[in-house]
Amino acid sequence: MGGLACVPRLVPANVVRLSPKLFMDLRESCQEILHLFFKEVHTPPEAPEKSYNYTWEIDIFVDKKVHKVGHKDLANAFKAVEFHQVRRTSSFAIPIHSTKADMFFQLNIHKVKPGFFEWQTTVSAYGDLWLILRKSVKRLGFTINDTGLHLRIPEIEAMHPKDCLLRLTTDPKEMMQFLSLDADRFALGFTSLDDLFAWGTSSRFFRRHYFEIDVKTQTNSNKKAKNDMYLAFRRDWLPRRPDVGLSVEEDDSSETHRARLAEEALLRFDKRDELRRKVQSHRKRVKKDAMWRKIAKTVPAEGRLLGMTMKALKDQMKWWDGVDPVPALRESMVDAEIIPWVLENWEEAGIRYWVFN
Repeated sequence: MGGLACVPRLVPANVVRLSPKLFMDLRESCQEILHLFFKEVHTPPEAPEKSYNYTWEIDIFVDKKVHKVGHKDLANAFKAVEFHQVRRTSSFAIPIHSTKADMFFQLNIHKVKPGFFEWQTTVSAYGDLWLILRKSVKRLGFTINDTGLHLRIPEIEAMHPKDCLLRLTTDPKEMMQFLSLDADRFALGFTSLDDLFAWGTSSRFFRRHYFEIDVKTQTNSNKKAKNDMYLAFRRDWLPRRPDVGLSVEEDDSSETHRARLAEEALLRFDKRDELRRKVQSHRKRVKKDAMWRKIAKTVPAEGRLLGMTMKALKDQMKWWDGVDPVPALRESMVDAEIIPWVLENWEEAGIRYWVFN
């Protein structure tokens, strides 16, 4: 998961692929050390069967510190020669003491956001199983990521894709039930890719043509194209099972079908009120942005002075709801009161902002 984050200053040949036995031994040793610092320590199970699943890196998820601990403390505990951090993941280059030469592996420690430990360790299990499931739900209006199962709100997605997610659940069992996946079977674990793929494709959201289109058009990302498990599924396992993932709908990616699934999700997870609030907030934002653009066009300035003037005006005019002495989001007020005021005061506001900032 971390890639070769720590090894630019190491000799590449010294960062070695780990055999299954060495992988298991090192993983167990790392978990024991991490239990000294964290209450929650977990390594999601690897995809079964193939030796390519064992690489130069080990991924471990942690949460709930036992006591205050920093990167240098962890580096010292593991006798790491290098460490590197990207957001909530810290990567360490650690010597393999059982080898004669100076050989290293990479340990990636993922610090999970509070409240998401069970969820994140679930959706990180079994290699690219969750890549398949994410792709399956995406075209039907849902998103699976590190913070939950989400409904994408079309009205917001069209303008602000990063803000369109409505979280439905962070409970893995609830998510699996909604996707019609057997949570009890998942809990038992998988010892073969065949069983793993069969479980993933049993979801009512799985459609084989999503993956067949992927092959015909060759629009895969580099990450997908390089991934052996995903390729094994798409090019080998799925073509040999022509009855898996046939759509029961004539056009199951239509807006009508997507809306029907959205309604089902909102009812199941009791999210109607939250959706309403989120859409209302979005519509106010759209109106507010439109008004600021209108105001900006009235300011007879350009370049940096225009930018400073708009910042000054935004500092002075807050768009609050209800109780604010400047009622928010009323276009009539913009035309009748604000624009005339801006035309009289823009220059002083802009210059003052420029001078004092």
